[in-house]
Amino acid sequence: MKQIYILFTILILFPYGKELDAQTIWTGPDLTFSKAGSVDWTLEDNQDRLTDNVWITRQNRKSIYNYKWWQDNFSVDASPEDLSYDFWNDDWDGIPSQTFTATGGTKGIKWALLDDTGSTTDWTGYNYGVLGDPANFYSFNNIIQIIEILEETTGDFSTISVTDDFTVTFNEDDYASPDIGDYIVGKKFGVWLVDDDVYLTLTINTWGSGGGGGAFSYTRSTDQTLSINDLELEKDLTLSPNPSSEFIKISNLKSKASYSVYNILGANIKSGSVSENETIDIRDLTEGVYFLKINNRNTIKFIKE
Repeated sequence: MKQIYILFTILILFPYGKELDAQTIWTGPDLTFSKAGSVDWTLEDNQDRLTDNVWITRQNRKSIYNYKWWQDNFSVDASPEDLSYDFWNDDWDGIPSQTFTATGGTKGIKWALLDDTGSTTDWTGYNYGVLGDPANFYSFNNIIQIIEILEETTGDFSTISVTDDFTVTFNEDDYASPDIGDYIVGKKFGVWLVDDDVYLTLTINTWGSGGGGGAFSYTRSTDQTLSINDLELEKDLTLSPNPSSEFIKISNLKSKASYSVYNILGANIKSGSVSENETIDIRDLTEGVYFLKINNRNTIKFIKE
């Protein structure tokens, strides 16, 4: 009996053979990703490729989703009907093109509200998420409903309960009909990449609704273990003039891209977006060596004179 008890205890403490401290929390410099409206979301330039398992993008008029999950499981992109079914668990928007279990959106990604989310309303009693702990991380559908409850009602928020990936109750009554754009802009989320067991913070900056063509942007934390020296310099993109004292320009961009400027210590100095033949103002930088990172992938070193 003693051996059985010890084995049971080990399985409780370390489920599926995974140690409790195996997860990773990204605390590296913030990076801003943006996708313009009405662009091809299947292109790498319009995806935020966080890991080998998670590539975030957005179709026109739909929610954000993990493009890579659909490629890995079906070798094709999700149809609009697939994404609606996955988010709602209902085929009101049309019959899905694939057979799968709906999970409330953003396959492989769970979401939580953090205690510094930035809301101007009082959410006393709500159980916030904590990076590194899977408790209080939910489906994207759930988190939209929860925000609506917190922002639009009053009461004892400790009574909020998540029944499944699609049902949130408040004071024992079913509640909420998610309307994404009205609630997520400005909110700071905890994000759990389930397969990678990675946690990060993410704040939605903009969200194109209606005819916005699937535009959105957010700022997120990065993997602090990836130093500037580990980044591979892109050969196809060129930066000029280099050195420069006022403006720099990136050539060979195929579409509008997000960029971040890092100093020699790896700190994010400024971020934005740029297109072919547009310039980036560096007059506010002090003299020294910097790194310009394009679309969270391609990095080019430059010198500010």
